[in-house]
Order: sequence, then structure tokens, then C-alpha cells
Amino acid sequence: MIKIQNFTDEVNLKNQGVYMITHVNTDLRYVGSTYSKHGFAGRWRAHLNGFLRGKGNKVLLNVYRKYGIDNFKFHIIESLTDEKLIR
Repeated sequence: MIKIQNFTDEVNLKNQGVYMITHVNTDLRYVGSTYSKHGFAGRWRAHLNGFLRGKGNKVLLNVYRKYGIDNFKFHIIESLTDEKLIR
């Protein structure tokens, strides 16, 4: 099992909102959002597990295939409270 904490300095991954995945070697950036009950942690875990299964965003998947998983970083751009969420 992949430890998501190895890929981020963020401490509160339970919230929802907007995030960015960066590949350090290529400076590739992917911006996404999550509004699920699993928050940032669940979304980041889904991306990482998708790499291992060969599923998910094609650009991220190609970078993973070429460079491996080690240089991906997860950053929170904006953490949203329930009052800010649009459903």
C-alpha cells in the first residue's frame, strides 16, 4: 500500500477543495478538485492507485510510466468549508 504522506507536506487531508499534483522533474502540474466525503486523502490515494493500475489521467499516467512514482507531490490550493461548497 502506498503511503500518501510520502508525497505531501500537507497535514489536513480530510477537507475538500482544490488541489494540485506536481511532478518535480518535469514541472508538470495537474489541478483538480474533490468534494467527496474522503476529502483530499481519498482523491490523492485514487490518483496513486490509478498509476499502479494503469488508469486515470493519461498525461499523469504517462509521466508515471516514464519517471516512476517518487517525484510526484500533492499540494492543497484551497481547502473549502461546507459553507463554501457548491453541490
